[in-house]
Amino acid sequence: MSRSSCVSAEPAYNGGMRTFTKKDAPKPAEIRALRESSGLSQTRAACKLFVSLRTWQNWEAGKHCMHPAMWDSFKAVVSELRR
Repeated sequence: MSRSSCVSAEPAYNGGMRTFTKKDAPKPAEIRALRESSGLSQTRAACKLFVSLRTWQNWEAGKHCMHPAMWDSFKAVVSELRR
């Protein structure tokens, strides 16, 4: 069984971290669209959130799910860039 960044099970205790389901996570197309509309490369977007390029690529490819809190952080970063 492969392990995924997001789970489809009921939220459970996870060392103080809230687990999330796929429906909570942004879709890969949303991630890519926001990045492209802000003029950021994948590398720069990854740097803004302090994650690796591979992690960012996996989010956009749909191989892993971006945590909703990371999505909120990225939207805040893009909002600051647009000011």
